[in-house]
Parts: sequence; structure tokens; C-alpha cells
Amino acid sequence: MAERLASRQAALAAAWLATGRTLDHCSLLLSLLALAAAFCSEPPLLARAALLLAVLLGVGEKIYAIRVAFDERIFSTWATSWPATGDFVADAALAEFDGLLVRLGLRSQQPTQHSLDERIAGACALLRRQAICLALQLLAVLGAAFFLSTQTGLPHGA
Repeated sequence: MAERLASRQAALAAAWLATGRTLDHCSLLLSLLALAAAFCSEPPLLARAALLLAVLLGVGEKIYAIRVAFDERIFSTWATSWPATGDFVADAALAEFDGLLVRLGLRSQQPTQHSLDERIAGACALLRRQAICLALQLLAVLGAAFFLSTQTGLPHGA
């Protein structure tokens, strides 16, 4: 029974991981904004530090975005190629996939076998880390805007 759900679980995971692209686009925009603000003007030291922190967080977000996009493609492939029949064994397909990664040199050794549920949880953890990087990046940009407003005398509160 649980094996019949494997392709549907993979499809749902792929759909959820696809939101990583939106997060990545937002992060790219924030990174470009932070770079432009840091180097196209002479912001105060704290503002410049916050802007550069935003760029570094953007790099971290991009690393997670690449990993999430890879996982999304893998789960999407599994969702379309795995049969939804009772005789399909997902664990065997996952073991074959792990062996292929080792043969291609993408993984250095044969890992302990992880279930599909564990792989989905791991991929979702990467997506969460990507979202955290984006949230911190946004806070850094907002912090820079606050530091800029206090230095220029712009109102920042009522």
C-alpha cells in the first residue's frame, strides 16, 4: 500500500521544492539591490556592513537554492518514472539511485539507506534553510535602510 504512494509523495515533494525558485529570485533581487546601494553611493559604515551581509546571505541562499533545485528535479523524475503499482518497490529504486551517485562520483561512498520519507524531510530542511537565508537577507537590507535613515535624518518612526 505504501509503495503505491511513492510516486505521489515524490510529486508532492517536487511541487513543494519548486517554491525554492521564487525564494531564489527574491534573494537575487535583494542581492542586486544591496550591491547597488553599497557601491553606488557612500553609505555609512553600519549601513554598508549590513548591505554586504545581505550579499553574503544571498550567496548562502544561492547554495541552498542549487541543492533544492537539484532535489526538485530528482523528485520530479521519480514522480513521473515510478509506476504507481503494488509490485513497485521504492526502496530498491532508491538504492539503485544511491549506487548511481557513487558511480558518477557525486557521492564518495555508499550511504546508509534512507527511506523516501527521510529524503523528503531532508529536502524540505534544505528549503527551510534557503528561506531562513532569505529572511535574514531581508532583515539585513531593512537594517541598512534603518541605518541610512538615521544618518540622513529621514523619519523612521512615528
